[in-house]
Amino acid sequence: MRKDNKKLRRMAAGSLAAVMLLGSVSAAGFTDTDGHWAKSYIDSLSAKKMIQGYEDGSFRPEGQVTYLETLTFVSRLYSLEGVPTDTIVKKWQPVIEDAMKGSATWSYTNLALCLEAGVLTQAELQELTAKGQINGAASREDLAVCLTRAMQLAPVAATLRTYSLTFPDAAKISKDAMASVYLLNKIGVIEGMDDGTFQPQGKVTRAQVATMLSRAINYMEANGLEAVFPNYTTYTYEGGTVMACTQEKNGLKLTIQLPGGENRTISVPSSARLIQDGAKTTGQNIMAGAFARVRYTAADKKTVQSVWLLSSPKTAEGTVQQVDENYLVIKDSAGVSRTYLLDRLTQVWAGGKAGDRSLIDSEAGYTYADCTTDGTGRILSLHLQGGGYKEEGILTQTSDGQLLLTGVSGALSRYSLPASASIQVNGVSGALTKDLVGRWVTLRLSYENDRVTSVSVDGKTQYVRGILESTASYQGSQTIRITDVSTGESVGYRLVANCPVTYEGKETTLSNLNKGSLLTLKMDGSEVAQIQGASGSWTVTGSMAQLTFGNNILLEVQPKNGPSQLFSLETKNLPAIYRDGKKSSIDRLSSADTLTVAVVGGKVSRIDAKTQSVTVTGTVDRVSFESQGNLLYLRAADGTVQSYVLSAGVQVVQGRTNIQLSDVVGGQVTMTVVNGLVTRVELDDSAAAAGELTGKVLYVNAGDRVILLESDNGQGRVSVSVPTSAKVMRVTGTTVSLNSLEAGASLQIFGSYKGEQFEATMVLVK
Repeated sequence: MRKDNKKLRRMAAGSLAAVMLLGSVSAAGFTDTDGHWAKSYIDSLSAKKMIQGYEDGSFRPEGQVTYLETLTFVSRLYSLEGVPTDTIVKKWQPVIEDAMKGSATWSYTNLALCLEAGVLTQAELQELTAKGQINGAASREDLAVCLTRAMQLAPVAATLRTYSLTFPDAAKISKDAMASVYLLNKIGVIEGMDDGTFQPQGKVTRAQVATMLSRAINYMEANGLEAVFPNYTTYTYEGGTVMACTQEKNGLKLTIQLPGGENRTISVPSSARLIQDGAKTTGQNIMAGAFARVRYTAADKKTVQSVWLLSSPKTAEGTVQQVDENYLVIKDSAGVSRTYLLDRLTQVWAGGKAGDRSLIDSEAGYTYADCTTDGTGRILSLHLQGGGYKEEGILTQTSDGQLLLTGVSGALSRYSLPASASIQVNGVSGALTKDLVGRWVTLRLSYENDRVTSVSVDGKTQYVRGILESTASYQGSQTIRITDVSTGESVGYRLVANCPVTYEGKETTLSNLNKGSLLTLKMDGSEVAQIQGASGSWTVTGSMAQLTFGNNILLEVQPKNGPSQLFSLETKNLPAIYRDGKKSSIDRLSSADTLTVAVVGGKVSRIDAKTQSVTVTGTVDRVSFESQGNLLYLRAADGTVQSYVLSAGVQVVQGRTNIQLSDVVGGQVTMTVVNGLVTRVELDDSAAAAGELTGKVLYVNAGDRVILLESDNGQGRVSVSVPTSAKVMRVTGTTVSLNSLEAGASLQIFGSYKGEQFEATMVLVK
């Protein structure tokens, strides 16, 4: 016998102990079952030690069973190994105590299992107790409904397209019970009475319970069915609508469409168990339009263990009114609000990602939902549209419709702020002003276009960022000491009682934080009310996308894959900068370089630049405009000619004057080649005239005597070399030192170009 069959018998073992109120005496044969129509079922369960008799050796097969005992009976199908029964009972205990008012406390665990499994809803329990029916005799149709749900066949019953009951008294069966009666009758769990009727309102006897239990267990064993709690499963799965299913040599090729429209083609081995509509099936019976949930043996999704299918699922769609990980409320096209349930096995598509219900952000503002359901109000797959995701951090800068946030990890992010975005400060409409720098900001960005839709600023709470030095506990009080990132000072704080602590987004304790971690502290007066920790250290390699000078220098690095990363550098406290292994400075960084930026404690500690360009000189032999690209043929000093591909935006200059490509033919040039493409061609001009530059200081490299200037005449950024022979003075004639020049100062510089660099003879500070 298979292992899972033994497991199923263990699940049912003892299930009648509470239901039938039997004693503890085991009986090989009961004294009152000879000749009874249910004897074979009773004896079968007795032989498997699934039931026991009374002390007098009787079974009393015609004794009646109450509704509460019926629920207790079916709950035994969920007595699975590994199920956190205590957790489930704790979850549902308030609901049960409110309904039961302290009565039948022996049944609370069983009722909790029924509520969690969906055998019983909270509303149904309230109604049963309010009307006193919970302790009344259960009817045959009641047992049919409860057992259908317990066997987890309710979705099959709810999605039946057509069915016909052959019992002469079928019209007496309640509408809500018809599908369950039909299904259990079809699979052989329910049969009619001697006269062929079903007698739906007839009272359930102990013999009938034993019979239906035996048949149900046999059916579940034969079809590989398991009674599980979805929210307490741990396996990896994918779910979607079947698009195609084809037979292959070693199994099936199954294509499903996830709720977001993405197709997945999955190889299903012949060893995988296929269950459709509550019964074993084969690939030939799997049709397009069915819902399939694929269970994998491991998280890597390489091997399929089983496929659960529902051939005729229901659909629903509408405007989202409320959604979280447990419930979805939508308003349909008729204006009717409907509530649906979600569980761990619900396949979700939200924010452009596929996953489980953990993807759902209850505050995202989703606008529309379309879903596939199992017909009982439980969602199989859900596609949430619209809405936006959340980004949080400390406001670092705001100006010109842009803002910079520093996240808990220490990473800096830049966002454009459209005029349509709503802004709230301390819960009321407001504006982003510079006095809010250092405050906590929560952004909402659209899933569709990543545009900021709303900004919320906590302008009352103080946040402090620092590097952890030490922690301590004394007489129940906890303290922490950090190096403040802003001031560099060592500061100690006391924590409030039960202060929440997280590290890399996961809950932890203060003692588990490592020295050197980057911490973001939420303050409550002089005490710490919350700690969010991160390593604050990482390395990124990529090209320089942008270098913006100001009070702080903003460096943007574009990795080969993924989004760009921003770094804020203190102008007067720059990190170590190396270029091709040699010490360098910020003004020497080029967009043609590959940069490696090392961050420690949320602060850039080192920048390494690797030159990706080469410089070649020679005489231009000719320029050719060809289909594969524009080519320049350069004759070297030894007379050899080599062709070079010109980049689309190649710069052709003489001194600082832009010229035509045709102007360089026959001339001596110096070319810059980046990754095999010519980006700059400079025609030698030994007689370059003296010139003049005006502009504002971006940065001063006093050590190398270089000024990075933002020119006023459209030449962009110009590197100005200031030899010691050059004079640096104010317009009043007062001499000034080079390192006294500040960013933003207006200069008038006289000199001439030497290659790409302007060499100054005089610098006037306006």
